[in-house]
Amino acid sequence: MELYGLSLLVGLATGIGGWFLLRMRNPGGALHRRIEKGVEHPPASAPHGHAQLSGEAGARVLLQDPLTEDDVVAYRLLLEESYGAAWVPMAEQVRVSDFTLNARPGRARITGAEAVLLLDRSRATGQGNGHKVPVHFAIPLSSADNFDQRFFRWTSFHIRPGDEVFVDGQVERIPDAEGDAQLGAGHAMRAAPSIAEVKSSPRKPVIISDLPKARLLEFLKQEGQELLRLLPLTGRQKKRKKA
Repeated sequence: MELYGLSLLVGLATGIGGWFLLRMRNPGGALHRRIEKGVEHPPASAPHGHAQLSGEAGARVLLQDPLTEDDVVAYRLLLEESYGAAWVPMAEQVRVSDFTLNARPGRARITGAEAVLLLDRSRATGQGNGHKVPVHFAIPLSSADNFDQRFFRWTSFHIRPGDEVFVDGQVERIPDAEGDAQLGAGHAMRAAPSIAEVKSSPRKPVIISDLPKARLLEFLKQEGQELLRLLPLTGRQKKRKKA
């Protein structure tokens, strides 16, 4: 009996260890499962709860990409350091404006304050030693870390108005005030039109990508450095080991 119990514990530990290693090897696994299980809907008929939408991005209040100075809906700046033949993510800056997703039929409002940006198309890039790193990256590194002697590259990813985007998140249907105004007095007795609103929260962040669902799923299956470059760094900022 004792031997059986010991074998059971060893088997359980091995299983948990294997699961943990698998998750570490493929950090996109959880996102892949969430996106794969979701169902795409037109904004006009998107139900309450988890849903996926696609359409053109538009925003009344635009942001400015610090590297390219373009007016954008959202951007991600990524800083990587050269380690031999590999580029290791070091820091990032992410900003997302609340925006409208325009599709046929309907449209949706996206609240992106807690969004996870999975952007693949780079807009600008540069590289150089530490003293050339753009000031937009607030890196807590000092001269003691030989910062100026290390080699970095920086990349800008962003979504512009009119770009096609894919959104995965929690949908609520809310009254569409603009739709009410367009109905006119003759339609006062009709049910008020509604619009899909996708809200983001720390526990259930909205996922926004410039890749369509099928291509995004394929990308999230990949392992290695390219996947780490795609995924946000939140919670896993790279720390340089002390010699």
